[in-house]
Amino acid sequence: MTFYPIVLGSGLAGYNFLTETRETQQANFDKNTIFDRDVQAFKDQIGSISTAEELVNNRQLLQVALGAFGLEDDIDNKAFIQKVLESDPADSTSFANRLGDKTYLSIAETFGFNSSTGPQLPDDGSTLQLDGIESVDDLLSPLNRSVLRGALEQFGLKGNENNTFFLRQVLESDLTDESSFVNRLTQPAWADFAAAIGFDNTVEGNTPMERFINTFDGKFDDTLTAEDLVNDPRMLSAATEIFGITQTDPDYLQKILESDPTDENSLVNIVGDERLSMLSQAFRFGWPDIDDLSSADDLINNEMLLEDALATFDVGNPGDDLLRDILNSDLSDPASVANQPSNAPWLEMAEAFQNGWPDTPSPAQTFVELMLSEDRLENLDNSFDVVFDLDVYDATMRLYGQEADVGELTQVKTMLDADLSASVSALTFSFNTPLKEMAKAFAFTSGDTGQNYPEGFADAITRNYLDRQFESSVGDTNTNLRLALSLERELTTVATGSSTGDAQIYSVLASSPLRTVFETAFQLPSAFSSIDIDQQHSVLKARMESQFGVSEVSEFLEPENLEALRNRFLTLGALSENTTTTTSPALMLLTGQ
Repeated sequence: MTFYPIVLGSGLAGYNFLTETRETQQANFDKNTIFDRDVQAFKDQIGSISTAEELVNNRQLLQVALGAFGLEDDIDNKAFIQKVLESDPADSTSFANRLGDKTYLSIAETFGFNSSTGPQLPDDGSTLQLDGIESVDDLLSPLNRSVLRGALEQFGLKGNENNTFFLRQVLESDLTDESSFVNRLTQPAWADFAAAIGFDNTVEGNTPMERFINTFDGKFDDTLTAEDLVNDPRMLSAATEIFGITQTDPDYLQKILESDPTDENSLVNIVGDERLSMLSQAFRFGWPDIDDLSSADDLINNEMLLEDALATFDVGNPGDDLLRDILNSDLSDPASVANQPSNAPWLEMAEAFQNGWPDTPSPAQTFVELMLSEDRLENLDNSFDVVFDLDVYDATMRLYGQEADVGELTQVKTMLDADLSASVSALTFSFNTPLKEMAKAFAFTSGDTGQNYPEGFADAITRNYLDRQFESSVGDTNTNLRLALSLERELTTVATGSSTGDAQIYSVLASSPLRTVFETAFQLPSAFSSIDIDQQHSVLKARMESQFGVSEVSEFLEPENLEALRNRFLTLGALSENTTTTTSPALMLLTGQ
């Protein structure tokens, strides 16, 4: 499947359309077959990469790593990239530090192959803007009002920066408590905002499975819905992580969760993704209610539903004809088929079918509640704790949509013991997706790669990669729209990578995308880049001060300045696309000529 971004118009109109539809378009774009394959490979294999040489020799992973930083054009320059990645970011004389483009330093810092701090989560701008802010009091301080305003704007909550009493209640809410203040608000963005700021208690767990169990502790009740799950960032992350799901669009995942996995024509079965199927079966939000069936044939003809119904009463299938007679029997008649001694094992099932099917917990609920009983989670150390506790084994296999066949204990144990960091292991040659994802979720044998990748590392890299790929695809239609989409990120890179105002301006001049934006926004002539660099610096600084009242590039990260710069660039850029003269009345008005 291939999806290309839809671009309607240019200039401000085109940009506004893109930003309004970005979430939906990005979700569809992420499903592109090639991107999905590369993203999944990166998430599956990055944990086994311990050196820069290993990364540059894995073209598929390198494609994602470079693409996340906009450096995909360097993919064939392996020796150069390896030298960048092996640089010590803390050494001012190292190779990456000596390069004019600080993007190379950023990728060296992020992967940390030769850094004392090791791999770091890539900065997206929002994290850096919160440096030094360690509490609610810090964030709500008048001294940090611009930081607060920018953070709120990222979640579509602009205009609330002065409501400090309300904000304190939001930020001090317990996200794990459904009755807390933030979780009672009708606008989900507030919970997302509180979770991103991170002043609340985080979910404990060193492995995906531990995080899943702890996240869903106490969450299962009669009111939990698929919508609740996808709108809770923690639950959504934990649920998708254990099944290796890279799709993150809440609306799409809600439809998957609400699909009937027993219906071959439902969305989850039409999509045909085994990982999404496991998710749907585990939570059973779309599972049919047997009490709603109109006849015994409706149950008998639904193979998956029938298998589960028989398992509920721990009985086998006596054959369709006999089972039909049992289920349709007159239970008050001692001579009926169901009341015959030979059919006693199915009598309870017949009574439930006719008088009301018992409520049965989903496989996810059964698994979580079992693992939290009798100190099982605290003692979950190795594969023995899964396969030789038959209750745990049965619940785990059902969680992954598998039959709990005792005869397969050895195979399951082999998979759980496979070294996740090894390039060749039992996982490498297995086509059993559920068992592979199960092994990665328990992570009993992760191996010691020498690289301690922080939680969320692969997700952050692949998210950046997909965002940049989307922008690049937009750029195939309209270059200015691509530059507008990436403007805040590029400005953040300059503002955080240069210590002085003058250095920031030189960094703008050294950045091809930013130079284009500034030259267009300030209507600088095409010959501007050919004059002395110090003179370029002076002209640009003077234009910044006269037209925006700012002296440092970092001031353009103020929301109102950023919007003004972007709008000016898009407006003048669109005019230049549609006219061959620079003396039009509209242009003269905008540029102050």
